[in-house]
Amino acid sequence: MFSSELLSQMIQDAKQQRQHLVRIAQLIQQGETQKAKEALAAFSHEFAHDVRAHFHAALFYEHLQAWADAFREIALAIFLEPDDHVRGIYYPLAARYLAKMGITAPIDAVLERGWQMCKTLYRPSERELRKQEYFQQGNRD
Repeated sequence: MFSSELLSQMIQDAKQQRQHLVRIAQLIQQGETQKAKEALAAFSHEFAHDVRAHFHAALFYEHLQAWADAFREIALAIFLEPDDHVRGIYYPLAARYLAKMGITAPIDAVLERGWQMCKTLYRPSERELRKQEYFQQGNRD
């Protein structure tokens, strides 16, 4: 059986882990993926003795990967063709990644924010602009 000292230590660890996990979840929600990764690494190191902590950290790494995948799909859509009709192809893929994380409402708003953010960050090179112009002329002919 557990001694009361061991039990109280487990309770204390669980409380500390919860505080860390809440902070990491907030960072993920705010889109601070790099800070969340750093916080996860610190969390894993601090609670290396606790198997449950590794399980929680793995879940959060999966969440971070899902965020990265979702926004990668949006960014990919912009790189391939910075046109709004492409969203019909890539939004369902991004929505699937977000749904993996349990985010069901308002997926459109989350994706729209990501789409706008990617659009402002992406500036096509001269080569890309010439290539787009070439393909647009080919479609008109």
